[in-house]
Amino acid sequence: MVSAPSIVSVLLILHSGLEDDWSRTGNVRRLSVDIRVLGPLEVVIDGRPVELPSAKARLVLAALVVRANEVVSTDRLFEVLWGAQPPESAANTLQTYVAHLRGALEPDRARRKVGQVLVTRQPGYMLAIEPDGIDAVRFERLAEQGRRELATAPVDAADSAHTLAG
Repeated sequence: MVSAPSIVSVLLILHSGLEDDWSRTGNVRRLSVDIRVLGPLEVVIDGRPVELPSAKARLVLAALVVRANEVVSTDRLFEVLWGAQPPESAANTLQTYVAHLRGALEPDRARRKVGQVLVTRQPGYMLAIEPDGIDAVRFERLAEQGRRELATAPVDAADSAHTLAG
């Protein structure tokens, strides 16, 4: 089961274009979306913090982040939200949580327009992100890169670390 959002945070940078009304002219607006999981769950869009919806919607987001770029089934999301006993209204309630998350993650998306960040895919939903955009994934990549550099060129790695700490 996914841990509470207060101990989960996520940073992601989306490179997919999000269309809005002016996209009909051939322009595509690109949003920078950061989801931070190495602390309290936070989302930043274009450098501005986003107020996330309810705690249950944050649980949905956390479950999608854990499986970024993979479809998470509605059954799995029901389990995350309600355990083994989802209410009869689970499907409608989940759709409401997803709608609120889409509103937060894609504020310029026209109503009823297909989501680019939070995507509906049978049998559930998918968070479409660049893997390196998640702060935890980026941290792991950079730590591994540092380990490799330290093993192959310790003096150069120390100089790079010193420069970064600047």
